Amino acid sequence: MFRRELRLAPDMVRAVPDGDTTRSGVVSKHLTDLLDLLHHHHEGEDQLLWPKLRERAAEFTDLFDSMDADHGSIGSSIDAVQSALRDWAGTADRAHGDRLADALDALLPPLVDHLDREEERILPLVDQLLTPEEWGELGARGFGLLPPQKAYTTIGAPAYLDYVGTVRR
Repeated sequence: MFRRELRLAPDMVRAVPDGDTTRSGVVSKHLTDLLDLLHHHHEGEDQLLWPKLRERAAEFTDLFDSMDADHGSIGSSIDAVQSALRDWAGTADRAHGDRLADALDALLPPLVDHLDREEERILPLVDQLLTPEEWGELGARGFGLLPPQKAYTTIGAPAYLDYVGTVRR
């Protein structure tokens, strides 16, 4: 979901007509929800995943350090997106929209690289080193932090996100 939606996001922002605050409000809410989910995803890993993996697989410390460092640099990129989003959301000003779209474009490559490494290198370790209950804690934590309507949105993400992406384009 993160790859798909953040890949579409810059064009979604650029498609909003200058000054169309109704549409910028819809897109802004979608982007805010998406960035919140990404924050919760990384925070959950920081609190529940990395400590267990570090304890059980010390030979992969360099990998865990790299993944942890990614959270910091991706976090800085998310901060830049959120700053630009605040400037654009209520105005739909073209210049602010361009700044937001550029910040989203800059966020995507390091995030995709990080997510790819999570799937290729971390998930096999999770499969070997965490119990199903421990893995379940991570998902339960994430869903527990979301209001029910956003949890359902996440579960039904493809249908909802297709709707958000096509409304008044």
